[in-house]
Amino acid sequence: MLSGTGMTERSRRGREWTGRLAADRAGQGAKSERSWSLPYKGRAGVIQRPYAAATASSGITRTAYVYEVTNCWVGPSTQYLGDMSVATNWGTDATERAAVYPCDRFAPDPAEVWFRATAVRAPRPVVFRWLCQIRVAPYSYDWLDNRGRRSPRTLTPGLERLRLGQRFATIFELVDFTPDEQITLRMTAPAALAAFGPLTMTYAVGDLGPTHTRLVVKLNVGRRGDGLLHRARRRALSWGDLVMMHRQLTVLRRLAETTAEQHRP
Repeated sequence: MLSGTGMTERSRRGREWTGRLAADRAGQGAKSERSWSLPYKGRAGVIQRPYAAATASSGITRTAYVYEVTNCWVGPSTQYLGDMSVATNWGTDATERAAVYPCDRFAPDPAEVWFRATAVRAPRPVVFRWLCQIRVAPYSYDWLDNRGRRSPRTLTPGLERLRLGQRFATIFELVDFTPDEQITLRMTAPAALAAFGPLTMTYAVGDLGPTHTRLVVKLNVGRRGDGLLHRARRRALSWGDLVMMHRQLTVLRRLAETTAEQHRP
């Protein structure tokens, strides 16, 4: 069982929800508890379901029972801008960050690892289907990274038929996938490689229950030992990437939730 209690307060840096997390490990009788705190805007709600995902077929190994706050904004507030862990680990649990993902096979020695995650009030196949839409559009700030063209708000027929080597969001190539579980992409566009260096990423989806999904993205960035200049550049790029991916995951979450609601009996 997951539970969260807390209070809110206003400040010039925004508001914060604080509370305690209790997680019962199903079938084990073990319980762990820890404090958590994150910036938010709007209503806060807690999904009272364990996140228990261990899918050998996808190459993702994890066992986690974690909270997820919904109906809230969980991007960086000004009070966190000096904390690089926000730029590199946004929205994730320590167990999720310790897991092994398919991108680790393709980029086993990255200079840095970044994570982004959210919970979606939609079944896992619906969320995965919306991830397939990244083949044709980035679903972030379209005026900035899609030449002003709006990313499609309806599912494009046929995009769920994946095969290795397909292009995603123009600059990525599909290098691995497991239907309804994960998509792994490698950056191949020369201009993007010049900015980021080598980058391989996995979008992984796991069940938070029959009607909720956990979406975790892991990015393996750069190559270990590539020098101080690349490291300094990644410091800035990690914040920019966080802004863009926060937008992408938010848009995809809303679209998946809308689809799920339309098909709900």
